[in-house]
Amino acid sequence: MQQSRSTVNGACIGTNSGCIEFALDYPLQTLDFHCGDDTKQTFVTTYDVDKGVATGACKVGQSITFYILGKDERRVDLGSFSMNRIGNVTSKSHYPRMNLLDIAEGIRNTNSAGDLSQYDIAIRLVQLIQAMGLNTDQLRSATEIYPVAINEDIRAGLDQLDEDITVEKIKTLSDQDFDALLKKWLGPTTITKEQAEQVLQALLNISNAAVYQPEFSLFSTESLGSYVTGSEGLVGCSNLNRECSLTDTDLTHILGHFILMTDRQGMTFGSGLQWKGKIESTTQNPGDFTTIGGLNAHLIRSIKPVQMTADAQNSWIDPETKQITNTPGYLFRVGDSTTEKLKIEQGRLYNDYMIAGKERFYKVLTGKSVSYNLNESEKRELGLWQQTGGTLNFAGTMDLYKIYPITHLDRRVFTTQNNVRNQENYFFPLYGNLKFTLTNDSNRIINLGIVIDENGDIRTNIKPATAKVDECSAEYNPSTMQTTYLVEDSEDTDAVETVQQYRIGTVSRAFVPAAVRKKTDNTLSIRMVFANEELGDLNGALIGMNSTIKTSTDGSSESIVVGGALVNLTDLFNVRVTGDGTNTPKPTISLTDSEGNTVKWANSFASFSQVYGKQNPSDESVKRLSKLAGGTVSLTAAECYKVKAKS
Repeated sequence: MQQSRSTVNGACIGTNSGCIEFALDYPLQTLDFHCGDDTKQTFVTTYDVDKGVATGACKVGQSITFYILGKDERRVDLGSFSMNRIGNVTSKSHYPRMNLLDIAEGIRNTNSAGDLSQYDIAIRLVQLIQAMGLNTDQLRSATEIYPVAINEDIRAGLDQLDEDITVEKIKTLSDQDFDALLKKWLGPTTITKEQAEQVLQALLNISNAAVYQPEFSLFSTESLGSYVTGSEGLVGCSNLNRECSLTDTDLTHILGHFILMTDRQGMTFGSGLQWKGKIESTTQNPGDFTTIGGLNAHLIRSIKPVQMTADAQNSWIDPETKQITNTPGYLFRVGDSTTEKLKIEQGRLYNDYMIAGKERFYKVLTGKSVSYNLNESEKRELGLWQQTGGTLNFAGTMDLYKIYPITHLDRRVFTTQNNVRNQENYFFPLYGNLKFTLTNDSNRIINLGIVIDENGDIRTNIKPATAKVDECSAEYNPSTMQTTYLVEDSEDTDAVETVQQYRIGTVSRAFVPAAVRKKTDNTLSIRMVFANEELGDLNGALIGMNSTIKTSTDGSSESIVVGGALVNLTDLFNVRVTGDGTNTPKPTISLTDSEGNTVKWANSFASFSQVYGKQNPSDESVKRLSKLAGGTVSLTAAECYKVKAKS
């Protein structure tokens, strides 16, 4: 008897109140599921090529049950869990990520416990998906992440089994027996646990990778109009109990802002700034200290900001627990000090979107009443930070947003040696040069070599002036992020110079051409944050953030605009590679926003220093910084870059 299967991808519309539309971390299409207890109304995940994700939807608070249906009677049961694990608040602009660990936990908790851990079950899910993709020629390698559809051949093969694959089988079969089961159902090609671990780690990194920033609360209020407004950002004071009264003139208050990004290797880095000062109203800078927004505006006008820098760290939000742990926490260096550090010491990401620092905001995120008293476990989920090592110590709270999550990189655009067939061309790693112009210093140009690597991450590619080899062929060590160049030396013909490189960004997604042509066809969306003093005047620069940060405190429209950034690869598809590697024509790339216009970059530290400079026009350091507030940026292929053919 043929089983009835749906083509609808959820029990509700994601933008409607009370609905949670999720995105799977693996782009798995037509995975069957139902919501709540209604087993007759089934749904499937659907892959949206424009957005690069496979999605589904259930109502807030419902359970979700996953399975794979055969064409006739057989099925694979994949357990159930509450949608509250993913989110409990409707979002009109953000898909909370559902990763394979979530599904694995549902399997682990359904019926008998079994012996396998959540992680081990997730490994088996990866082995299952990759076997489906490899045996139906949807995947080209065991570790590739690419849209896999549960097609009719896969469903027909399931019906050839003698019995269903239950959650008990998934949890209790030996590795050897589980592998044999996959071969019997799907075909001879399976993947090892080691390969599955590599895929799972990549998926967890993708699930976590995004831009993270506090809301910049110039005009914060006590009223929360909705779940995405009313937060206070990063605030605190010199009271280490975080009792930051606006009437206590002895306290030194602190306001901060930063932009962090997590890349495809799971490393998080970024840049920001902070203001520290007391409540002091003067004729020149009168203050409204009845709200945090009023205090913040006063600090921005009257206090010279200090830059914060976060080196690349892997101690940000744990992709499995969604929490920041106190040990080691996440660290920012403050200004030029070698001792002063701001440490984000705890916080839990809710709805795959927000960390709440204030209890009232936490209650909104978690659906709790205003009168509810948080228990100790819940208090450990609040976003808290401490700053030590300076003349004063500070403590405070942090309301944080996760924005611009990334997706897998489609091989139809993002081609590497690992995802093309023999004799096919591939583009990455791609070596290029960024060229920065400065709006406030029209005579100056800053150039920087970069690499978009085969993982989709972006790093610097700094080359010494005396190098004897080009930047495309110099020896690079990924573990140390150092490049070794042969250099000119009158006394030593084998002289070398080692140059430190820095993580600066990642590719957020690849845009695949569709039937209707778009300006974004064959482009990569990239985001970059330059966060190291060794980058000189580019330290703190932002590219591709698609954001506007208000800088005025007087009601005017002054703001920092950081537009989107797309790398256009269209011309690379027309390059012919000869037997000796020659490229005809010479490969070219370009950088534009989504409308085809020149990309703008900005530096929030330099821009906010200008605000202070209006009140303090004689400050020479601010005058210099004002020239670095922003401008335009372009990208060209390096002279040495070549499209390659896989041999």
